Amino acid sequence: MNIQFSDNPLNAEQRYVLGKILENGSIADHPQGAYLVAPLTPMTLEFLKSLRLPGFRNNIAEPNDLPSIEANKLPAHRFSKEEIAAEGITLRGMCDQFLEEKRRQGSHTSRTTFDRLCRNLVDLLGGRTMVREITRQDILYARKMIVAMPSFYPMRFPGMTIEQAVNVAEEQNLERRSIRTVNQMLIRITALFNWAESEWLVDKNPAQNLAIQPGPSDIRFRRQPFSIDQLNNIFHAPIYTGCIDDESHYKRAGPNKPRRHRFWVPLIGLYSGLRLNEILQLNAVDIRDVDGIPCFAVTHISSDGAEDKRIKTQGSERCVPIHSELIKIGLLDYADTIRQSGERKLFPQVLFNQNRGTYSQNVSTWFSQLFLKSIGVYTPETTFHSFRHNFKDALERADTGVMHMRRLCGWSLPRLNFDYNYGTPAEVAELSKTIENVRYPDLDLSHLCVGD
Repeated sequence: MNIQFSDNPLNAEQRYVLGKILENGSIADHPQGAYLVAPLTPMTLEFLKSLRLPGFRNNIAEPNDLPSIEANKLPAHRFSKEEIAAEGITLRGMCDQFLEEKRRQGSHTSRTTFDRLCRNLVDLLGGRTMVREITRQDILYARKMIVAMPSFYPMRFPGMTIEQAVNVAEEQNLERRSIRTVNQMLIRITALFNWAESEWLVDKNPAQNLAIQPGPSDIRFRRQPFSIDQLNNIFHAPIYTGCIDDESHYKRAGPNKPRRHRFWVPLIGLYSGLRLNEILQLNAVDIRDVDGIPCFAVTHISSDGAEDKRIKTQGSERCVPIHSELIKIGLLDYADTIRQSGERKLFPQVLFNQNRGTYSQNVSTWFSQLFLKSIGVYTPETTFHSFRHNFKDALERADTGVMHMRRLCGWSLPRLNFDYNYGTPAEVAELSKTIENVRYPDLDLSHLCVGD
C-alpha cells in the first residue's frame, strides 16, 4: 500500500498528516513519481480518506506490484512540536494524534471512551476547526449540548447529530444523562486539552474547570441495591420459572427452562459481587478448584493466549470462592457441560464487542432496559451493578473485615508491608468462609435448586 503525492506546497493540515505517517515510513524516488512508503494502519488510512486533501491519492497495490525502493530509501521525518505549533492543527487531527497516543499506551477501554468523546467534539465544533482558534465560548457551547444530550445517544438516534438529538429530546421531554455521566465526559475534555497544551498544540487550555456542581436532586441520586421484593420478582420471572425461550420470548410463560447466560449472570452477580464484564468474559476453565474449593478466577490473561479480557484495576484480578447457593442451583454442573462440549467461553452465546473491547454492552442494555422493565421493577437507580451493591451490603451485615471485602469485591488494596498474594490456598479458605456469610433473608430461590 502506498500514497502518491504532488510537489505542491502543503498546508498545515497536510503537513500534520504527512508528518504523522512519516513517523514510521519513508519517501522513495521512482520514475513515475515520489512514493510515500509506510505501514499504514486502518485508522490512518480512513483519516486520510476522510480529509480528501488535494494532492493526495490513495493507491492500493499488492506488495509484488510496488516499485523496488530499497536503494533509494530516505530517513523518516517527524514534524516537531514547534513546527506543528507554528502551523496549527485541526481538531480532527489533534484527536487522531491523541487517540494514537492512547493506542500506544495499550488501554483499550480508555481509548474507546476517548474515541467516543472525540467524535462528539468533532460533531459539535467541526473536525476542520483549527484547535488554536477554539475559544472558551466554543467549549461552553459543547458543554451545554453534552448536558442536554439524551440518554443512549447515539444508539437511540442513529444518523442524528447531537444537536438534532437534543432537539428531539426537548420536544419529547426524554430522559437526559445523569450529572455523574456528564461530568465524566467534561473531565475527559479537560484532560484532552491538557494533553494538547503539553504537546504545544494550544497556547492555553480553554476547557479548564468544566465539571458541573450537582444540585440537591443530583446529590440524592445514587445507584441502589435491589430490594428483596425486586429480587424475588427478578428470580421468579418466566426466564427462571419457565418461558417459551430465553431469546425473543423470555417474557412469556412457557414449558422451557433454559439455563444460559440470561439465567446465570444475575445469580452470579448477586452471590459473587463480580462486575458484569468480569462474569461474561469468564472462560470455562476459569471455574477452577483451589485446594478443593471451587472458585471464579478473575484475570486479564487467558490460558489460550486470547486477548479478549479486561480488568478495571490491578486489584480486580482475584480469586472468588463460589457460594454454595450457586452450587445448589447447578453452576458447577453447567460449567462441566460447557467444558465437555469443547466451548472456550463459559457463556459462548455472548459475543465480544470489538468497538468497546468488552462483552457487557448488549447484556447490560437488555437487563436494565428490557428485562427489568418487562417485570415492572425498573427504576433509574437500579441496574445490573445493583447486584454488586447487594453483595457489598450483605458482606457488611456479616461484619466482614476490610481486607476480605476488598479482595472479594476487587477493589485496589492499600500499600502493605507484606506480600498479599493472589489466590493462595490459605487465603481462599478464609474467603470461602466469608462468602458463605452472604445471605439475603426472605429471598426464595428454592425453585431453582437442581432436582426441583
